[in-house]
This record gives sequence, structure tokens and C-alpha cells, in this order.
Amino acid sequence: MKNRKTILGKRARIALPGMLLFATLLQACSLDYSSEDSTPAVQALTATGMSVSLTYQSDWKAGYCSTVSITNTGANSLSAWQVVINLGQAQLSQVWKGSSSLVGPKMTVTPMGDNSQVGAGATASFGFCANAAGPGYHPTLVSAASSNTVPSTKS
Repeated sequence: MKNRKTILGKRARIALPGMLLFATLLQACSLDYSSEDSTPAVQALTATGMSVSLTYQSDWKAGYCSTVSITNTGANSLSAWQVVINLGQAQLSQVWKGSSSLVGPKMTVTPMGDNSQVGAGATASFGFCANAAGPGYHPTLVSAASSNTVPSTKS
């Protein structure tokens, strides 16, 4: 019986550091940086000839994915637009349907591909995901602008 206790004691000493590492990793993956239990409401802003909204596809408290919609409210097509978003305490992980550049926590997104031309009354969108790096990890819309409008054409 004494040998069995010795063997079990050795196994416990070997397994314990691994279990602590696993528990630490599990805790790090489930960090909740949110001071509130809910995801912020939809954000919106307007600029000349356009309106922009930011909605959350998902928010798992250690990060989120959002969709930004650009709606042309003018009579002419938009052939160039840009949206500036403050990522706060989050690190950008991916962007789709847009070209992004970062300066500090501010991300500027411009169109690419099929969303570069936004007809009158039409909507284009892009999406992005970011990982939380602190309690203020939710993004905020900063500004939107279109630098070029062209007359709308009907097909």
C-alpha cells in the first residue's frame, strides 16, 4: 500500500503543474472585459450623401465581429467612400469587403471590389473582427465621407 501512495503522490505532483497551466489558459480564453452584460446598441452616423451603421454579428466578451453598412442617401452614385472607426482597446484580426489601414486605435476602411460603387439608394457593407485587449474593446464610429460622386445610371 505504501508504494501505491508514493506512486500516486508522484503522479499528482507531475499532473498538478499541467492542470494549473490548463486552468490558466482556460481562464485567459474566457476573460470578460465587458463591464456590462450586453453588447452596445447599433451605432449610426450621417455624412453628406450617406449614412453609416455599425452592428454586431457576435460579441463573445473576448472579442467581436461587426458589420458596417454604408447607405447612399444622395441622388448620385458614390464611387469612393471611407469610414473611420476607433477600435479602442481591441486588436484588429480581420477585415472583409474593404481595405483597411491602422493608425493607433483608429482604422480607416475604403471600398474594394463589388462594394466600391454604391448607387443612389443602395447599400454597401464590410465587416471586421477584433480581439479584446482591455475593458474598452467595443468599436465606435468616428467619421464617414465620400470623396467622389458620379451621376446615377439606370440599367
